Amino acid sequence: MRRTALKYIETILETGSITKAAKKLFVSQPSLSQYIRRVEEDNDIELFDRTSQPWVLTEDGQFYMETERKIESIYRQREQFFSDKHMLTIGEVFIGSTQYRSNTVLSKVLPVYRKRYPDIKIHLLEGISSELVDLAEKGLVDCTLALEATVTNNLVCEPLMTERVLLCAPADHKPVKTGPVPPRGRFPSVKFSEFADDDFIVLKAGQVFHKFFTTLCAKYRIEPNVILEAQSITSIPALVEAGLGCALVPSPLADMTNHSVQYYDLGRDHPTTKLTIAWSRSRYLSRPAAAFINVAKEVMAKETHKKSGVKKTGLAQKHA
Repeated sequence: MRRTALKYIETILETGSITKAAKKLFVSQPSLSQYIRRVEEDNDIELFDRTSQPWVLTEDGQFYMETERKIESIYRQREQFFSDKHMLTIGEVFIGSTQYRSNTVLSKVLPVYRKRYPDIKIHLLEGISSELVDLAEKGLVDCTLALEATVTNNLVCEPLMTERVLLCAPADHKPVKTGPVPPRGRFPSVKFSEFADDDFIVLKAGQVFHKFFTTLCAKYRIEPNVILEAQSITSIPALVEAGLGCALVPSPLADMTNHSVQYYDLGRDHPTTKLTIAWSRSRYLSRPAAAFINVAKEVMAKETHKKSGVKKTGLAQKHA
């Protein structure tokens, strides 16, 4: 009953009404309504604010769901432990990722993992950086992709790749004072202070590039004119190209887009960031999760080596 309740309540929250939830669950509306009422009576609470459209959880309902998700996570750990002990090749893995990392990293890792472990069920939970770290700490995901700057002491992490922080500016941006191309870099370096008078597009609070931006503003005592807060970093080059302002982006984004923008390396202002895969220090790490971590490290090591080889070949041709 406990798992059924969790599934039913989450479906109501997802669809916004008990009528739509009943259709999605292939149960009758009266049956679903009676089931929810029984859960409420058993716990002497009201789960939903029924005056709201769509339905939302009450304070009691929020606590109930938070507790049920933790209990579900513990049950899942127990089941996976015994499955691993008997060397079974079945199971499931819950992975946390931002939408951007799903596009740039998981799109390379998951096909390899799926081919090697076809009987492992994969669950992907996407969110912003702070949400993903919280999910990993609570054990609601087995592991998550996270920049090293966001990893807490409650998590263990392994590095996957190193990238640089770039400043993205419109193609017709006024000239700025630039320095040399940093080692292993492709773009001229600049000081963030060169853009003190510019408009900026930033990611919403809770995302690591928002923190990078506010840290640089504090360093140079700049009060920036933020004209837009974006949810996804993949949309930023198009917004910059449209002339809305400048923005901070990770270096792989420069390879993903063909927008008419300028990229600058922030050099010593913010030399590199490390993308890691992180998991709870206090939680049992299942065989499917451990296998995923190993595949992710292997695939991204090959990607890094491949890109390094391309850069070396390009430099050799340039000086030939």
